[in-house]
Amino acid sequence: MTKTLVLKLGQGNWETGFPVIIVQILEDNHLISTQLSGSLPPNFNLGELYRRWRSLYQSLAKSLSYRGDGLEFDEEEADYISDKELIELGKRLKTELNNWLAFPSFAKIDSGLRTRLETHQEIRLIFEVNHRELQRFPWHLWHFFTDYPYSELCISVNEYEKIQQASITRKNLRILTILGNSNQINITEDRAILTNLFAHNIVFLVQPNRRELEQYLWDKEGWDILFFAGHAVVEEDSEAKLYINDYEKIELNYLQYSLINAVKKGLRLAILNCCNGLDFIDEFSKLNIPQLIVMREVVPDLIAQEFLKHFLSNYAAGESFYLSVRKARERLQGLEAEFPAASWLPVIFQNSTALMPSLRELNPDSLRVKPQYFIPITSLITTILLVIIRWSGGMQTWELKAFDHLLNKTQIQEIDERILVIAADEQDISKNNYGYPISDRIIANLLQKIIAHQPAAIGIDIFRDQPIPANDSQGNELLLNTIKQHENVIAICTGNNLSNSVAPPEVTPEQIGYVDLYDDEYLTLGDSDRVRRYLLTSTPNLFTQKSDCHTSYSFAWLLAYHYLQRQNIPIQTVKQDWQFGAKTLKRLEKRSGGYQHLDARGNQILIRYRNRKALAHQFAIRDVLTENSGFDPTWFKDRIVIIGIIAPSVPDIHDTPYGEIPGLLIHAHVVSQLLSIAQENDQRFLIWWFPQWGEILWIATWTIASSTITLYLPKISQKGASITILLILVYGSSYLIFRAGGWVPLIPGILAVILSGSCGFYTLLKK
Repeated sequence: MTKTLVLKLGQGNWETGFPVIIVQILEDNHLISTQLSGSLPPNFNLGELYRRWRSLYQSLAKSLSYRGDGLEFDEEEADYISDKELIELGKRLKTELNNWLAFPSFAKIDSGLRTRLETHQEIRLIFEVNHRELQRFPWHLWHFFTDYPYSELCISVNEYEKIQQASITRKNLRILTILGNSNQINITEDRAILTNLFAHNIVFLVQPNRRELEQYLWDKEGWDILFFAGHAVVEEDSEAKLYINDYEKIELNYLQYSLINAVKKGLRLAILNCCNGLDFIDEFSKLNIPQLIVMREVVPDLIAQEFLKHFLSNYAAGESFYLSVRKARERLQGLEAEFPAASWLPVIFQNSTALMPSLRELNPDSLRVKPQYFIPITSLITTILLVIIRWSGGMQTWELKAFDHLLNKTQIQEIDERILVIAADEQDISKNNYGYPISDRIIANLLQKIIAHQPAAIGIDIFRDQPIPANDSQGNELLLNTIKQHENVIAICTGNNLSNSVAPPEVTPEQIGYVDLYDDEYLTLGDSDRVRRYLLTSTPNLFTQKSDCHTSYSFAWLLAYHYLQRQNIPIQTVKQDWQFGAKTLKRLEKRSGGYQHLDARGNQILIRYRNRKALAHQFAIRDVLTENSGFDPTWFKDRIVIIGIIAPSVPDIHDTPYGEIPGLLIHAHVVSQLLSIAQENDQRFLIWWFPQWGEILWIATWTIASSTITLYLPKISQKGASITILLILVYGSSYLIFRAGGWVPLIPGILAVILSGSCGFYTLLKK
């Protein structure tokens, strides 16, 4: 909000000083929150310095194209005046002013303001003064305006009354533009500037006569802004007049009743883009026009145009009225090499009780994006914003949680009959049974019993890089020989360097698969350590350091390979992806589904967990070796048998979308997934995602739908209902697509509906 300060200079002048100066800080309701008082001593030198500066400026103005008439200059004197002299005089004026304002009796006002104001606040500082010379004086040179970059000077008179305006509701902003006498100046440029920004809001009166002007000022719809461009003159009788055409010059008091009518109907601002506009302020203050932008002195044609262009551009872009004036005024400084003191010229004159609204507040409908533009603009901005946030990883954690949610909602309940799990539990590894670690001889006996029934493949998810126990070399030799004699028996290794890698000795690489599992902790900044993906095969340079685990194939891939080979189902590569049977399993890339910064080295896939409770038939080691609990050894035939440990005391538990699962069973889930893809062509196990352009199109579709529905439905209740329905549709379609194996951007889709729909709500509330 704009902070209002009112500085009342009171009765005084350069010769007598200003014995009573009052500064008030006003709240939004115009009530005084703070009042400070002080004084200033006489300063005859400052008054003389200013008069000398003004005389020099007026003399220099003769050589420029200015918007005034009736000023006489001594041509010989003008030849002896230089820009440098005027600039130097301006510097002296600024120094003298600030030295004077540093006088102790005024400095306490300055310090009082600074303790109560923030430099980032927007401030309008109104100088209330009646004397014309003091109104013209460049008070903006006070250091306060430099230290507070969002402040702007306004001039007012000591006597005013609150403006009474009818509550006017207009569909469009209305600007009445009077283009008067243009002799030797280019006011067509003013017209072009206004047309460029407000083409549909302006009525142009080109050199109107008085009757025509009166007729438009009495217009029953009223006006928001009154603009005049042309010549102005101050004649000997001190009456300021506007040249409304080449032949007529008119005093404002002749337009008194029509202007009062315009104010009652909502006129907020008058802009006089002509010379010596301050000479009109007495008449304007009597008419109670809220705000007026005028020029202090004679104004060069180019300066008038540049100020108008920058002011209207800032104002139309949404800047406040006061900040728009300041920024446009400061832009003129760049022209001061050619037009000295250009930035001194524009000034606001206003009624102290009025606060000029922003252009959007003045008339929201005039700046509201039209329906035919609202939908594409809103949709484009929302889509770009969401895509940028998504690509930066801002939604990655939430999208992975959405993946988990959908996975739990679409569980595949069937038990996989192709797999048999032999899992050692706490009873198996107890001292009363086989102990821990389980000896090589026990594992060898288990393998021999299983092999006798012709399984398709056997996976041993138990690390064995040295004899167990150490003194039973015969047991270790028995285990190694059993593995080496049957190529469908797969052992395991792990680790990516010599210090942490484990691999069985004397077993060929073709019978070893790595069991490394990778969670998403680094992708979610520690928020989630769930295992959602699986490294099927590694590229040769994936493990950059030397390692005992030098196989390129995972444990699950090798088991699936031996099973499918027995079924005469081929496994081959298609470009960089694996093809199992007729189906190609798409590898994960850096941006895949909800992943945005994935380390995509190797051939990684998303795991489609099969069932939370039971993936396959599962037995303990004792069940097999003793054939109890109704165990039938013939179940091994043509199945994949996976052997491992699930006892809680052996740490191999991993967090997954289904909760904590032993690593043994995670590998079993992946094996089941690969077999279902190859044998059943089951699309549910073949998780896919849109390409980047498809995901952008998905997001854009929901933004367009939300923008369209909420814009055109007239009632808030209807908009709210439509947003709810769209959110249900986003979720429902994401769920159905996920059931078919597709992972689409659920979270971005929800945000697209909410953000675009909020814009539709906003348009209605503003209306």
